[in-house]
Amino acid sequence: MERAEVEVDVVVVGAGVSGLAAARRLADRGIKCVVLEAQDQPGGRLCPREVEGFGKLQFGAQFIHGANTFAYKWHKEHGYNLVAETYPHTLYTKESGFVDLTAAVDDADVNAALDALDALPMLAEEQRHSTDVTQLLSTHLAGLGLNDRATRIVEALLCSDRNCDLTTTRALDCSIAERDWPHGCEDFWMPADDAYVRSLAHGLDVRCGHAVTRVEDHVDKRGAVVTAALTMPYVQQHQHMEQTQKQDHEQHQQQQQQQQKQQEVVFRAKHVLLTCSVAVLQRGLIAFDPPLPAWKQNAIAAVQAGPLMKVFLRFETTFWGNEHSFNTPEGPAPEMWAHQDGVPVMTCFVPARWRQRLLQLDGTDAAMPGSFAADCWDGLILWQRAAVTALLQQLHEMFPREDIVCTRALFFDWGSAPYVHCGYTAPTSTCADRRRLAKSTGRLHFAGEATSVHLDVSMQGAIETGEERADLLCQLLTS
Repeated sequence: MERAEVEVDVVVVGAGVSGLAAARRLADRGIKCVVLEAQDQPGGRLCPREVEGFGKLQFGAQFIHGANTFAYKWHKEHGYNLVAETYPHTLYTKESGFVDLTAAVDDADVNAALDALDALPMLAEEQRHSTDVTQLLSTHLAGLGLNDRATRIVEALLCSDRNCDLTTTRALDCSIAERDWPHGCEDFWMPADDAYVRSLAHGLDVRCGHAVTRVEDHVDKRGAVVTAALTMPYVQQHQHMEQTQKQDHEQHQQQQQQQQKQQEVVFRAKHVLLTCSVAVLQRGLIAFDPPLPAWKQNAIAAVQAGPLMKVFLRFETTFWGNEHSFNTPEGPAPEMWAHQDGVPVMTCFVPARWRQRLLQLDGTDAAMPGSFAADCWDGLILWQRAAVTALLQQLHEMFPREDIVCTRALFFDWGSAPYVHCGYTAPTSTCADRRRLAKSTGRLHFAGEATSVHLDVSMQGAIETGEERADLLCQLLTS
């Protein structure tokens, strides 16, 4: 096995927006750093791709949350016409059809659900001195007297957005997450191009295809040592993962390791900043020598990162009319979005327990829709075929018309994506856990949206924590 050694001031692990923002600030202050990224391109979970038959897709972050954010300001300065989206805007239920949530609603259960959501941010203040800070969201809603339908509506509006489950999420954590947002309440559609990522990465030493496997930080050694294995291209990794989802996990891991190029690069640095997803740390994909202290391991385990899947459906027409974004407690996808560029593609947002239900579908008897491209259907594994069938049934119920003609489907599952293994963190840990996750240990430092106390699930939180840790490293390196 070949080994080469590179010396820098800082190794940044992960070229998502947090790692890139940190590296940008370090480089601007003359600090030599290198960014190691396992995927085949920078951006992390901000992942635009152009796919034949679908056009430009955003596999990752769909929205810019608020006008007072770095991403919003950059896009406006560079001439983008960002389209605002009020969330939640439209709800579909079997009983009431499409309901405009920005206007008066004539549905008692919908109103009860909206009232519960409106009151949720105040719960943190009410429970400040309460001993029952572990109350689950499901218990809290039952205490408000919500019936099953109203509870499912809350779930479709809140849990789908927060990537969490009613029965495992604490009400207090949701309250804090909903209350502490200082960057504006409007959402804006994220453009499906890589201009923003390219801007963040411009001029930086970003090395893609470098999967960090080991970090050593011995106090008696000259700097921390980071070992990275060169990998096959990320897209190939993800396709391979999709094709082997039903294989035994250990067998798959062995096959994956065999397909990696057997070459390692060793970096020696004064400090290491880890911005990889918390799911990577939870899975032990990076070995630490010596092991991380118990308090850090406990924090990593406590911050839950929900899985997330997007299913893109291509149609012959934009049959949905003005209903371009909606939530629903009915069916396999709690949120659906139509593309803003007029291309007849619908994005089905499938987080948390909804994703697990899709994975458990049995598609043995699933029949190919008559309009579907045979090559695309042949490329789907059984549960994906069943998922397409279920999603189309959901859409036919919402839009009872004859011209719903689906021709192709594309699945992107962040829960099984190599080097990521999650969508984004859910509000299922206390602020203290996130602070401990962000706290440095030795020459190792941590950033990313999972370390953000008040700006979880957002690019802004990822960027801010990256820049904050970069400021700390500048102080340490120049003092």
